Amino acid sequence: MISSDALMAWRKKEENDHVLQWAKTSVTKTGDRKTSYFRCSRAIPYPGYALTQGHKSKKDVLYCTAFLRVSEERRGIAVTYCNKHIGHAEDPALLSIDKESESYIILRKIRTDFRNKKIKTRLYFTTAKDIRNIAARNNVVPGRKHAFDIQSVEMRVNEASEEDGIRRYIPAIDETGDGFLLVVITPVQKSWITRYGRRGISIDDTFNLTRYSLRLATVIVADEWDMGLPAAYLLSYRMTEEEVFKLFSEIKEVAPDFNPKLFMTDDTNSFYNGFQRAFPHAATVKLLCCFHVLQAIKRNCKAKLIEKKHTGMVMSKVRSLCRSADRSDFTTKYSTLLTHLQELGEHQFCSYMEDTWSHRVQQWGGFARENAVMNTSMLGERFHKRLKHELPDSKPNMRLDRLLETIISLAAELEEDRTIRMRRGLLDGRYRLLQQHHQHEEAVKWYRERQEDVKEYSVIRSNALKISKIADDEVYQSLEKVRQLLRSIRFEIEDTVRSKCTQKKTRQTEIVRRAEVPISGGPSRDPPIRKFQPVSFKIPQV
Repeated sequence: MISSDALMAWRKKEENDHVLQWAKTSVTKTGDRKTSYFRCSRAIPYPGYALTQGHKSKKDVLYCTAFLRVSEERRGIAVTYCNKHIGHAEDPALLSIDKESESYIILRKIRTDFRNKKIKTRLYFTTAKDIRNIAARNNVVPGRKHAFDIQSVEMRVNEASEEDGIRRYIPAIDETGDGFLLVVITPVQKSWITRYGRRGISIDDTFNLTRYSLRLATVIVADEWDMGLPAAYLLSYRMTEEEVFKLFSEIKEVAPDFNPKLFMTDDTNSFYNGFQRAFPHAATVKLLCCFHVLQAIKRNCKAKLIEKKHTGMVMSKVRSLCRSADRSDFTTKYSTLLTHLQELGEHQFCSYMEDTWSHRVQQWGGFARENAVMNTSMLGERFHKRLKHELPDSKPNMRLDRLLETIISLAAELEEDRTIRMRRGLLDGRYRLLQQHHQHEEAVKWYRERQEDVKEYSVIRSNALKISKIADDEVYQSLEKVRQLLRSIRFEIEDTVRSKCTQKKTRQTEIVRRAEVPISGGPSRDPPIRKFQPVSFKIPQV
């Protein structure tokens, strides 16, 4: 027999030591005795539980041997338990957060304690800047090794830590910062390049991160969730082909087989030329960011169009061209646009389109982006926005050593966040998967009452035509026979099921189709009833 406090302490220790959580399932009372029953939180409480959940459940087994039975009486508490699992692995990521952990996470010590008080002290008005200043005065700022930030960076470079991933460092040659170059590829980023680099990369640069005239270029890869990951950094005073070549030379050192399917960038040649110098034999296709293409054409519409009212028409046509997946359709639309501009008298703008974009349709046309993992360079833009504005200690014109610490530690934090999401089965950030689920739900709602619009052979036909690239009569005839065969099999199965259900009844029950729903969405007054007509099962000759 143990006390209630001792029970709570013992239970917490057992759950932490054996990676489990006991969830209460029922309570019974017999006289003065109260018995509580607990089972493993990963076990399904009852059959069909998963069907009642609107999300993916962490409960994935029907039975587990881990249980706890607590019997409470006046003289004390008796416990019977098992702390071993069967049917699933020990995974702390799928456990719930207890109350003590929630109390640790929630911010109480500052604003919560003073929220209901009429007199608020200076502690209530603490800001993030105050915390940074306190950390600086007490020398607890991560990455700061010297009062002068350039000296602090050089001290960190000289440490040559493998976890920092500083691959190349060239100090500035004058006080303007000219000649400065720093390449960072951490071990986590190396694993990203090896794992996801083949799908495609995007590269973009930004500025105004430090008090110096330095630009930060980031190589972005997309993981299996299409989430942008910073795979390499280039911090440099200049951003020419030579500096980019040094970046990709370091990538070649850590990943000799680096061969991305596509190379996404804005309308500049320095990034791709530097990549080609480092990987001259790579079968990589250069694609231009559709957003930057549209922005460039829109700017020239304002400058070169005689009639500004044609801007909307031109931009609408260009957007359609960026989405056109068929090459012949793209050619027709593009030729029509140029001809129409000539007829409108917009010769200057038509010449601009022909001189600037006609010879590069492979880089911005939609037909060249089949199965591309990205359509714009927004993954890099989004990362740079987060780096500038969303991190707790981010601010414009930060110290150089602070920026270096941020980009080095951020890769490890992103990898931890990805691992936790995968282990817990979270869907946050999986934009493409969420959109796929949304479209599937919409299709189910739309066709629930419109079964006559569903074609059984549409998938077979589309796949066959996609492979053969022709639409001859023999293909259609063969597929039509397959469709009839599938219908015959389905009818025979329904007839067999119906016969078994009726059993001894002499009168055969009529199987009625679902009532048809008009386009308005509401049921018609007298929906037609179509009786199921049984047919004899006969396999047609294919």
